[in-house]
Amino acid sequence: MSSPLAHAFNWAQEEPVAPVRLDPLLQMARQHLAVWVRTLPEPWSGCILFFSVASEKESATVFHVKASTFESAWREGSIRIRQWAWARRLETVLLRIDWVDSVAHHPAANPMDWPSLLQQNTHSLALADACLEDIWLLPQAMFAEEDTTPAWMQPTLADPAMAQTVLLLQLRGVYLDGRAPTAITLPRNQPTRSFTRPLAPPAECAWQGWRTAARLTLDNLITTQTPNGTWQDAHGLLDHLGILHTLLQTLEHIRSARMPALATEVLVHAIALATEYAMEHASGQTHVSAQSLLVLNSIAQAHVLGVRHTALLYNLLDQLAWQLLQDAAPKHLEALHTHAPADIATMWKSLALKVYWTYRNTNSGSELPFPTEPHAHEADWLPLLLISSGSSPHRGFDWLSIAVIEANRCGILANTAPHASAQQCAAIEQQWQALEQRIIWPELAIYLGSPRRAQTPFFSAAHNLQNLQAATYSPSQQANVLSRLSACHTLLGWLEPASIQETTPTVSAETSKSALTSSSHLAPMAWSSQSLATLTKGQWIVPVGHKVPAFIAGLTVTRLQHTPNAAVLLRRSGEITGVLPASVAALHPQALISADSTTPLSAQVPVLHMPELTLAINRWATSARQRIHVPVIAATGCVGKSSTLRMLMQCLGNACTVQQEALLQSETALQMINWSDSAPCVLAELGPSQALSDLSILRPDILVVTNFPEDSAQPPAPSKEKNLHHLVQLMQHLRAGSTLVLNYALVPLNALHSAAQQRGIELIGFGPHPQAQVRELFYAPLGRLHLQLPPKPAQQHATPSEKKHIQLRADGHHMALNAQAALAVLHAIRHPIDSAIAPLTTWKPPPGSGQPENLPVNRCLLDHSNTSELLAVQAAMQQLQTHAPHAHQRLIVLGGIKAPHTSIEDAQLQLEPLIRSTAAKHVFLYGNAMLGLTQSLQDQPHVHWFEDLNQLIHALLRAFDVRHTVLLAGRTTTNLSIVASAIRENVF
Repeated sequence: MSSPLAHAFNWAQEEPVAPVRLDPLLQMARQHLAVWVRTLPEPWSGCILFFSVASEKESATVFHVKASTFESAWREGSIRIRQWAWARRLETVLLRIDWVDSVAHHPAANPMDWPSLLQQNTHSLALADACLEDIWLLPQAMFAEEDTTPAWMQPTLADPAMAQTVLLLQLRGVYLDGRAPTAITLPRNQPTRSFTRPLAPPAECAWQGWRTAARLTLDNLITTQTPNGTWQDAHGLLDHLGILHTLLQTLEHIRSARMPALATEVLVHAIALATEYAMEHASGQTHVSAQSLLVLNSIAQAHVLGVRHTALLYNLLDQLAWQLLQDAAPKHLEALHTHAPADIATMWKSLALKVYWTYRNTNSGSELPFPTEPHAHEADWLPLLLISSGSSPHRGFDWLSIAVIEANRCGILANTAPHASAQQCAAIEQQWQALEQRIIWPELAIYLGSPRRAQTPFFSAAHNLQNLQAATYSPSQQANVLSRLSACHTLLGWLEPASIQETTPTVSAETSKSALTSSSHLAPMAWSSQSLATLTKGQWIVPVGHKVPAFIAGLTVTRLQHTPNAAVLLRRSGEITGVLPASVAALHPQALISADSTTPLSAQVPVLHMPELTLAINRWATSARQRIHVPVIAATGCVGKSSTLRMLMQCLGNACTVQQEALLQSETALQMINWSDSAPCVLAELGPSQALSDLSILRPDILVVTNFPEDSAQPPAPSKEKNLHHLVQLMQHLRAGSTLVLNYALVPLNALHSAAQQRGIELIGFGPHPQAQVRELFYAPLGRLHLQLPPKPAQQHATPSEKKHIQLRADGHHMALNAQAALAVLHAIRHPIDSAIAPLTTWKPPPGSGQPENLPVNRCLLDHSNTSELLAVQAAMQQLQTHAPHAHQRLIVLGGIKAPHTSIEDAQLQLEPLIRSTAAKHVFLYGNAMLGLTQSLQDQPHVHWFEDLNQLIHALLRAFDVRHTVLLAGRTTTNLSIVASAIRENVF
């Protein structure tokens, strides 16, 4: 990738990576196929593999192998691949391998519906004769330079009456590029609508095709722009404005993603030239003037022109708006059903005036008098018009995606979201999928010749029965497809018809449940060994008789977190991160990671030596973040982070596994390395002390702040100001367009809104504050929560808000706040909240998180042994008072809290006012760190200090009587889970 945009957008690797040689590439492919390939059932028993091999300068050579077993088929195919590469003296190749996953009959009596067939996923489809002797791979047929139609299919294509029985072979496969570190499984998973955020830039959305196509499209647009600022294939001003708007959308993405200045300079120059041309020719029919007003208004907001041109642009905008205001009164909108040209022009005019009126209210440079705010009810018809725009001959339909995007930008779609029918929603989703399927992915581009492969981001599958060749788009048509993809994606975020939600409320939930359930078993991102060594600046140390592994998938730092094919980080003496050398052999690791070059090789496993381990891990994590194109959700705060993320997993249909539980307790960089690039979304937990430094590499789309450190020495007002200061610091490390979720009751809201607006950050609140989107109306003991939920996306006018009574299984008001935070995140990713209520009510905290345990003889245990924060101990005390209303029923065992800014002994003194205010029958303090606190509480006869853990357990069991509730909290000086286990085992 040699163009300035390719380097500026960082679509290529930041650092040159050595290519993966053919042998490791084939080894990686075989390991994948050996797991997934199954022999076909009778009467097609055996295995069929398709091999497509290409180089950078040559299109793919395709052959298939049939054999009785996978081993036989692989042996023959791999030999032919090596022969092909050897004949061309290639060290690495582009390789796609497919296998037949299922076979379906298409009888001769039923003529084949080719248009319907071509609308399916032809990227992974093959046709065969009835005997399965002759096979035709459709991806190759669609992209090959010459007609590849086999002789046995020609009669069927020429005359349906001559049609013979055809077998439809559904394929699965894997694509490997010797220049890239990972393999791509085929067919690609379709993006999940529940996890797309309509307000996010297109390249940050769940589907990655926009990014793949945008690179080549922008290269073509920049290189084909004429000196006067337009494009030769732009048919008039409408196409010119459409291309200009596409460039502007990309520029906004570059700025929001903080990409290098080179990309900004290249695009700003192209946009400036195109804007000057548009300003000189901005006149014509009503819809042309309206489209000019829409696009040039966006240019004015982007601040890409100089002072002189900006002043001229302001004057031109006023002239265009005044011209539109002087037109005749608009006709009734019911005529839009007929798609009459005058009504299309009316829609453009009304929307343009509304958008410009919204902008000019904040721009003091305009003096154009608007008598009243213009209406834009035509936005209700945007979905219908967008569906028709692809086939309508009227020019008013061209580039209607601009209207959708601009309506979304100024809030018209949010304020006038239509009650779309299920048919309209299905039609838009079908169009979106059809557009997405036209993107030429790398695994399809190998069938193109080298020149076309570098210039063709889209293709059009012709429905001609005798010609399946690719009909490529011109640069302006490519920009149009990109714009329509963005518009469809935006509409799919807003259009959630009431009929679908009311009649089938579990559709979205089940879809996301299946997606996330499978994601819990997805392997971490894989890296070839050579690319990983280059990326981390490490060096492989290989025992005699062993080889460097073909790839590494994930990094293990604890035994619970280990997954197959992961490397294991060796723990060095004096450190707490990593696996002890004595435990390595039991994990059967793919490789070891160590900062010590003298690591003993007793385990007989290859070792990747990283001299600068911390820097290497951060580089690894940064590169992992670049490969994630799905929403990244992070949680920070002193307590509640893990519970909030676990609740979120539960709501999305994916219970937290042991590996995920251990992973969330790791450092941020280690969490990122173990993400899966196939998951619909990824989660991360940030410690409060490392949040500011970790946000720079994490770059979350959504950041949840569960709470703030509590300072009991300060009054509430200064505490809110302190929280605001902390949030402002966090927002400085968030990119524009991200979302911040927090408890509105903990900060001065007006000041927070002002700070967020300056940074371009969206706020979503929970808690008892009246302005919170997920508002707590009241909370009663034992998990009874009454909420006011935000309006549904498609019912913002019909149902302003919805009240819900929720019975949580998780006990305590602190858990209720965590549940509200999880619901607020679901609202941010536009996941239906109704479908999440049921799984949320069944979620139960893990041991050590304070869930009440009823023991024999009417006794209760509140185990907060995983607690080490003062705020968590305060919440535990409130929970104790709820379960044991009388002081003589309470037993308290404290093991200490964290000491972030002081000594461990001084930190425990913060517990003194809490112990004095909470009456109890006995308070047991354990450990030398508690000695100073015990002395300050010597006037309290019910407070006891223990140095020996066995003595503490003995005293506690003697005091634990009928109707008593015992609270265990704190883990800084000891693990009180030992005490909890003793209570469970000895209470009868």
